[in-house]
Amino acid sequence: MSNTKENKNTMDTIKKPVRFKNHTIESTPTEKYQELVTVTKGAKKWDIIGRQYISEEKARVAIEKVYSDSLIESGEIKAKKVVINLGLGKEGDSV
Repeated sequence: MSNTKENKNTMDTIKKPVRFKNHTIESTPTEKYQELVTVTKGAKKWDIIGRQYISEEKARVAIEKVYSDSLIESGEIKAKKVVINLGLGKEGDSV
């Protein structure tokens, strides 16, 4: 017997689904992309379910981007309301 390490194929070692910011990221490796993941569950309003990413890290970055864009958009809406309430603008004006 030799002391060689067994070369494990990453296709055989599928990871458990990971939860990140109310989304589920599952490993869906292929022969070409062994670290491929798919976002399988989450908020439907951001249209990110079913998208595939090269790695779990890239999927997390995409989810973070969607969340941050949503926060920026909601902050803009709140800021417009504050300006209107202060009497510095009218409805329909751009801030």
